[in-house]
Amino acid sequence: MRFLHGSAVPIEEFIRAKKFHVLRYDVDGLTKPVAVPPSEVSELLDRSQIAWGARAPYYLSAGMAEEQAPLSLEEAVRQIERTSGDEFLLDMYVDGGLISVSASVLEFQRGASEANWWHPRPFKRRWRDLPGVRHLIHLKSTFKRS
Repeated sequence: MRFLHGSAVPIEEFIRAKKFHVLRYDVDGLTKPVAVPPSEVSELLDRSQIAWGARAPYYLSAGMAEEQAPLSLEEAVRQIERTSGDEFLLDMYVDGGLISVSASVLEFQRGASEANWWHPRPFKRRWRDLPGVRHLIHLKSTFKRS
């Protein structure tokens, strides 16, 4: 099940109520996932508001597991849709909002727009590829050298 969300509040409340762990994964599955606080959901939503068509370099997974093996976003979506629990994934929607993916409809997904049209495809544009971000990275590296 896939849904589009404009608010992080019900998602964070669900995570806290279930006492879920939140892990941040590299979208390409190249590095080990890192545990993050539930507030990371709000941060991902905020980033989606200024994405301008770029994708975040990571996605979030919420569930009982404290540690997981690295998975690409595509593999994780296939895997989560086959589970029977309340675990779910969150990815930034490039036009603003969050996409949640789960095996069944969860409490925070009721009332959200269905997003079965969304597919976890790799995008060519990433945060670091945007002209403004490249400029900020250049400025930061310039100031480090001085």
